[in-house]
Parts: sequence; structure tokens; C-alpha cells
Amino acid sequence: MENDIANKIKQLRASRGLTLEQIANIVGVGKSTVRKWETSDIKNMRCDKIDKLAYALGVSPTYLMGWEESDGSNSFIS
Repeated sequence: MENDIANKIKQLRASRGLTLEQIANIVGVGKSTVRKWETSDIKNMRCDKIDKLAYALGVSPTYLMGWEESDGSNSFIS
């Protein structure tokens, strides 16, 4: 996981006054896993965990992960 995503997770959690344990309980992981996300010790995250983490932090998965919204102009289906 990139450092900017890790920083975003940490900043969002802190700004919402949530503890590592609270986020862990919402997402369904251990507190140590959330800490690893915040320190870039985990390089990837399952899609279902991204969705739950984004929900817990009150943002979209797209925003959380820094993905660009697609307008469909690069679609492979014609």
C-alpha cells in the first residue's frame, strides 16, 4: 500500500476521533492490521476490506485508495 494511502487512513481516522480498535471492529480485522495499513506495512488490501474501511471512515473507496473516477471514455466495450 502506498504511503499516501496509509497517511490518508491515519488522518481520516484521527479526524473522526476513531480508535484503531473501533475501525478494526467495523472492518472485521484485528487492531494490528489497521495499524499496519496506517504504516504501509501491508502492501495490498482485499476489496471487501477497502469497502468496509471506506464506510468506517465516511469516504468512498475511490477517494480512499486514490483511484480516479472513470467517465467510461476508456471503456473496452463498444
